[in-house]
Amino acid sequence: MNRILLMALLFLSLMVCVTSPAWAGGLDDEQAGEAAFQRGNDDAAIRLLTTAIASGELAREQLKTAYKFRGNAWINKGDYDKAIADYTKAIEIDPRFAVAYYNRGIAWGKKGDYDKAIAEYSKAIETDPKSKYAAAYCNRGLAWYDKGDYDKAIFDYTKAIEIEPRYAAAYSNRGLAWVSKGSYDKAIADYAKAIELDPKDPDAYNNRGNAWIKKGEYDKANADWNKAIELDPTDAVAYYNRGLAWDEKGDFYKAIADYTKAIELNPRYANAYYCRGNILKKGGFYDLAIADYTKAIAINPRHSFAYNNRGNAWQEKGEYDRAIEDHTKAIECDPTNALAYTNRGVAWAKKSNYDEAIKDHNKAIETNPNLALAYYNRGAAWRWKGDSDKSIADFTKAIEVNPKYAAAYYERGFLLEKKLKFEAAAADHTKAIEIAPAYSDAYFRRGVCWRNIGKYDKAIADYTKAIEIDPHYANYAEIYINRGRAWEGKGDYAQAIADYTKFIDIKPTDAMGYAFRGVAWARKGNFEQAVADCSRAIGLAPHYSYAYHSRGLVWAMQRKYDKAIDDYTKAIGIYPQAGSDSYTKRGIAWYKKGDFDKAIADFDKVLEINPNDTEARENRQKALEAREKTKKGR
Repeated sequence: MNRILLMALLFLSLMVCVTSPAWAGGLDDEQAGEAAFQRGNDDAAIRLLTTAIASGELAREQLKTAYKFRGNAWINKGDYDKAIADYTKAIEIDPRFAVAYYNRGIAWGKKGDYDKAIAEYSKAIETDPKSKYAAAYCNRGLAWYDKGDYDKAIFDYTKAIEIEPRYAAAYSNRGLAWVSKGSYDKAIADYAKAIELDPKDPDAYNNRGNAWIKKGEYDKANADWNKAIELDPTDAVAYYNRGLAWDEKGDFYKAIADYTKAIELNPRYANAYYCRGNILKKGGFYDLAIADYTKAIAINPRHSFAYNNRGNAWQEKGEYDRAIEDHTKAIECDPTNALAYTNRGVAWAKKSNYDEAIKDHNKAIETNPNLALAYYNRGAAWRWKGDSDKSIADFTKAIEVNPKYAAAYYERGFLLEKKLKFEAAAADHTKAIEIAPAYSDAYFRRGVCWRNIGKYDKAIADYTKAIEIDPHYANYAEIYINRGRAWEGKGDYAQAIADYTKFIDIKPTDAMGYAFRGVAWARKGNFEQAVADCSRAIGLAPHYSYAYHSRGLVWAMQRKYDKAIDDYTKAIGIYPQAGSDSYTKRGIAWYKKGDFDKAIADFDKVLEINPNDTEARENRQKALEAREKTKKGR
């Protein structure tokens, strides 16, 4: 966060008083009022100067000076309207009173009216061109900066430096403008010059630290913030900024310590609470994060991002209605907050209201067409609605906006798997892994792709890598089923059995592990163990069609075709819409028994389910030929 260095009021160019005859009382009060102001006693200054002005005893030069100093005191007290009124009176007395225009510019700037501030600084420069008013150029630069016109700001700071080459504040302020333009090297050079001119200014170090962090130079940023803190140990902003650097480096304990110190120094530092809340949320400490966001909101009720992130924390706790309420509040505070729209969309989706979710993601994209997250989230909503084509299109758009979006590649790859486009899916998972080398889910899904296209060695390597890098996968039963199937594809039934056994160890009541292990035992020739495992699967899940199918395979391997046919028939009865493999295997069993009509009927059923099944077509042709041969033999 950039810390803008505001120029102090310029009192060095005080006009030399040209006195006229006046009563001593008014003049004494005017001089005492100036002295009180210089001591920092603004209330006494206002009281004495008011008395002097009301006395009617001051000459014009003394009177305009009294109004000017009283205006300065009002600024210090934050009463900018009264300050403007006093400077206006001074200008009425002397329309060429450059300092009054300058100070009135400061008051307008404090009120946020930068156009009027610019006009006043311009008038000060025009009124006193011989003095080459460097401070007026510098403060006009600040006003341009606050309006977002960084080029004009840089022009004015440069002009101030031309007039006064040792003007440290002008270098520092120009650095801020360069940062806003993304010219970080130029900013760093300006801050370095400001530090050279005023090595005791903590703000210059602070701001240079901000420029370093924009360049990703966290250690250099920290060095500057360390120096800023050394120069001013009470500077909450320096601690906050250093916290940002630790945060970016992933050193969350140090970041929290610095945010906490910033809060100790400034208990009303809303952004320090907000950033500490972000770290707590990342760490899963949702209640503590919510407490910090709530504190930030109490200090700044218009803190849109605090509402938004508190909404995200509520989502993590499963409290979606409260999340929606906070995201809505974030939008009310800032209707351009695209993140709040897309996050509210996620909350709607978690409530299964996908239409509302998509509306919010649409609004986020309308607000910020370059927000990759919004396309990603909308893609997820389309997937949950069952529209995979629109989902793929949105994940693709997210990748176009952010080519380093690993999760978008992963999700698109997952959907391509469902469309049986395993090569394309594997390519997407590969891209996700290139971007995020520890992306264990991408290794797992790529392994599934490799297995489905018969690249068993690659599949096994990916499953093993997922287990290696993510402790979650070490206890994720499904990965062992998948790796076991890859070992089985390679013909290594011992390794397959070991992985199926691992699955069973993790999920001892899940029938799937027994069914797969049973077939592997059969392929090793241990039919007794095979039948026992398949029967165990049936006992655990009597409506699990694959358990019957697998036992049918075991019977068929033993040429016990009647038992095989019974089990295939039971599998088909449980799940007829996915029974093409069972129809195929039953057809083969009928063929082996010499019942070619029933075999042909089963192969016809397979082709009805999938007209492109070449194996079924070839098997049907073989059965037809065998039937004809049998008829001729008779």
